[in-house]
Amino acid sequence: MHFSSGDKAPHRHTMIDPIVETARFLLPHRRERFCLLASSEKRRPKLRAALGHFDWFDPRYRRLLPAHAVTVEELARLLRSRGSEATCYVFSESRELDGRTMPLDEALDALAFSCRASILSCRPGKLAFYEAEDPESRCLLERE
Repeated sequence: MHFSSGDKAPHRHTMIDPIVETARFLLPHRRERFCLLASSEKRRPKLRAALGHFDWFDPRYRRLLPAHAVTVEELARLLRSRGSEATCYVFSESRELDGRTMPLDEALDALAFSCRASILSCRPGKLAFYEAEDPESRCLLERE
């Protein structure tokens, strides 16, 4: 299945589309809708607003993290041990963070203080982190 990135990110053969790669962690019947909403400047705010209680993740790729036991430093270490790249793409409720590619540590620090739900794509289509409004819902998203 191929998804278009629309007007959010330029499409090049050498560039990995972060929207499509993030969609790989979702339930199959939700992927196309996610790409449609995320790639539209008009519709993206609606999807961003839903991130706080997002339930589209495929349980096969979702691993809950303990809310109280994971600091920003521990989380960075965990993501690096799982193959995170130095930078990550941020899909976020926060307008200031959404759509940015940031150094991993900087993105995690920003999330810790934003109190906004976000998805960090740490290794395109292979590893991501979801920070929810409810700390009990934060999770690691991982595919082989």
